[in-house]
Amino acid sequence: WTSLAQENNIEKASHASLELLAS
Repeated sequence: WTSLAQENNIEKASHASLELLAS
């Protein structure tokens, strides 16, 4: 589950980065 949690965090981080770039 560590792998899945890490992937989820990476997804959230990239999504946040995209939102920052879009704003």
